[in-house]
Amino acid sequence: MDELTFSKLLLGNKYRLTIGSDIAVRSGAFTCREIAKDLGLADSLVTNELSHLGDAGIIERLPKSGQAQYYERIDHPYWQCCLALVASMLPAREP
Repeated sequence: MDELTFSKLLLGNKYRLTIGSDIAVRSGAFTCREIAKDLGLADSLVTNELSHLGDAGIIERLPKSGQAQYYERIDHPYWQCCLALVASMLPAREP
């Protein structure tokens, strides 16, 4: 099963796992546009997910800097869970 299908079945949104694992490896503040560009997704998809993650209390909206809205990841087990789920989908390596 591919990552998008797995994410949709498990988390209710096919991009939630991809966006979560991307945020999990970021350090410092980030913008919606940075994530959208890195993942090749529409800004609107990422904005929707950031809204849900903010409502869940695992990212924080920072004060706006010019036109850009920055966010920061809040320490939470969810981020390690995203990384573990993505890693579990990688093919096993031969010794």
